[in-house]
Parts: sequence; C-alpha cells; structure tokens
Amino acid sequence: MRIQYDKAIKEDEEELVRLERRLRGSQQADRVKMLRLLKSTHYTSRIQLAPVIGYSERQLQRWWNTYQEGGIEALLEDKPVGGSDERITPEARRSIEKEIQAGRVTRLRHVQQYLKEHFGIEYRSLQGISDLLKRHEIRLKREARNGKAPA
Repeated sequence: MRIQYDKAIKEDEEELVRLERRLRGSQQADRVKMLRLLKSTHYTSRIQLAPVIGYSERQLQRWWNTYQEGGIEALLEDKPVGGSDERITPEARRSIEKEIQAGRVTRLRHVQQYLKEHFGIEYRSLQGISDLLKRHEIRLKREARNGKAPA
C-alpha cells in the first residue's frame, strides 16, 4: 500500500520551503527537504528520493518514522550522536600529560593505573586507554631499550 505523502504531511509546501531555507546547511534542512519533495508528489517513494538528496533509503525511513510519531518538531530535534560522555576530566588529562612528559608514565597500563589511583577514573581495557590518548592527541614517550626514557 502506497503512502499518499501529499496528504500524510501536514505542513504545506510553502511552509516547508521557508523552513528549509531557514535551516540551510544543516541536516535538519535535509529532513525538511525530504518532506517537501514527498509533499510535492514529484517523488512517490523514499526509495526514489534517497539518491536525490544523498541519504540511504533506510535513513529516510527513520526520518519518516520520527515525523509520523512526533511531527515536524520531533523531526527537527537535534539528538546527540552515540557514545557515552567522556570520563576523563580536564584536570586528569592535564595531569596525565605532565606525567607522560616527565617520563613517569610510559605505558598504557601505567596511564590506566594512574587515572584509577589519582582520580578514581577506571578504564577496564588498555584499548579504552589507547582510544582516550588518541582522542586527546596524547602520545606516550617510548622507553629506550635500557629502560630509561629517551633524551
């Protein structure tokens, strides 16, 4: 059964054009553009429209479901993108950078231990520590083969 978008979309085309212009350059503008083009009846399906606006049919399906459930307000709502909040505090980051610069912390497990002991910040895996350092562009100094930090 085909959806009659011109009837299912509550806003009129002129309103959608104004809203799209106001949101120009944002992903919300693309969402409004989807509604506007479907409302215009130039495109009769999301599958047909997806390549035109540069998103997958699945993404348009998600936007359409959001619109159906909550209207234009829900469609325009900016939701945070995945992931959890950063655990390391700015103070802990500065401290670990100083320790690395001083050569007192030279390995991922040392960073892990330091954060736990001094700041109560616990990372379960060394990969989590590695990802943390990459995110903050912190590089460990390599130890020389004799166990001393390089000059």
